[in-house]
Amino acid sequence: MPFQPITSEKLSAAVVRQVEQLILRGILRPGERLPAERELAERLAVSRPSLRDAIAQLQASGLLTAKPGAGVYVADVLGSAFSPALTELFARHDEAVFDYLSFRRDMEGIAAARAALSPSVGFLSVLMGIGGGSFGVPLMSLFNVPIHRAVATAAGFGVLIAVPSVIGFLLVDAAPNSPPLTVGAVNLPTFAIVIAMTLITAPLGVRLAHAMDPKPLKRVFAVFLILVALNMLRKSLGL
Repeated sequence: MPFQPITSEKLSAAVVRQVEQLILRGILRPGERLPAERELAERLAVSRPSLRDAIAQLQASGLLTAKPGAGVYVADVLGSAFSPALTELFARHDEAVFDYLSFRRDMEGIAAARAALSPSVGFLSVLMGIGGGSFGVPLMSLFNVPIHRAVATAAGFGVLIAVPSVIGFLLVDAAPNSPPLTVGAVNLPTFAIVIAMTLITAPLGVRLAHAMDPKPLKRVFAVFLILVALNMLRKSLGL
């Protein structure tokens, strides 16, 4: 932890300000344990009584919490956006208010962009007859979501895309010369075989994906997307 030696005359107040700054910057996170009293006093270059006084002030303000026999921990002041401890912390550090507002503005912009793009994933997936992951994984990768998490998330919302699309295709009129046991645009035997094989092979795919490093996994997925695109181009050209 980047604690700095204290040079101010009011040692306990200086310790309080430094810890508050570390919490505001996210260096000290909720639930993180502070070093032992002796070690922390040495790193801050203050006496242990001054450190105890500072810790008591931080506990009284709700920023730190002591667990008997375990040590002193950073309190979960972020659990509520308007917790008294967080409100008082902002009141003592004016610059933190502007940082918080800037953070909120950036996050709201990202959330709005994701909300606008989310419906297009389902629409294009059903329109082109491909899995939601074909759009979802690249889209989440653009937002710096780790590839393993992107693949897992795409698999989850793929179900939400597939269920209403299957219902819709069941309700359309069957095409002429459809194979037997076809309802709407869905051939039931084929549907059952695909579902059965998916249930068998999906766990294997999950284990393989999580065993791979992110870079090779990205390359494999990129090759898959290229093959899907080339196949669509071939069909559109009538080849």
